[in-house]
Amino acid sequence: MADRQSLTPAWFARARGRLERVLARSRVPEDPGHARDVERWLLRLCPDAGWALRFAALAHDVDRALPDGERVERRDFADYDDFKAAHAANSARVAARLLREADAPSPVVHEVTRLVLAHERGGEDAALAALCDADALSFFTHNLPFYRLREGLDETLRRVRWGIGRLSALGRRALAAFPFADPAIRRMLHDELHHEAQGIRFSYLAHRTR
Repeated sequence: MADRQSLTPAWFARARGRLERVLARSRVPEDPGHARDVERWLLRLCPDAGWALRFAALAHDVDRALPDGERVERRDFADYDDFKAAHAANSARVAARLLREADAPSPVVHEVTRLVLAHERGGEDAALAALCDADALSFFTHNLPFYRLREGLDETLRRVRWGIGRLSALGRRALAAFPFADPAIRRMLHDELHHEAQGIRFSYLAHRTR
């Protein structure tokens, strides 16, 4: 039986190459690795993920890699959720363009657009739930050390609490089981997961975060 890589559609390989060139120009150092880490988490949570879902995992935050004037900026929004919705919409627009340039089938373009548009808020269907969990988990397992250095402890705690709130029960179990090497991060997440399990809710009043 042929391995999965040998069955990769040509459009996926072309679109991924175009996307990786965009991500490599991001001003956020963790972005290229985050995209790959979200795909890895997705395949752990959903081993049979289709190609559209896999591309959505890779492209969901492509907005952040865009140049000034094309990128959605947090400072332009009073409300954090409005900012996240605009970020998702811009990422979906760019992902669709990359797919069309790679001659992806129209149903793939539509599905990727749908998934990326909703990746911040999640949804009822299994594909969207898996994408949302994969994205949230990758913040903790890949982005968090970068974020903590850049934003400081207080802002990191607010972002951690918001991120835990995004996770499904399955995602929270995956986070609790992850072998974090940094003891400070391990303690922080243990405490925040405990607070969440006890029903202690925090409001994420972000003013600078992405």
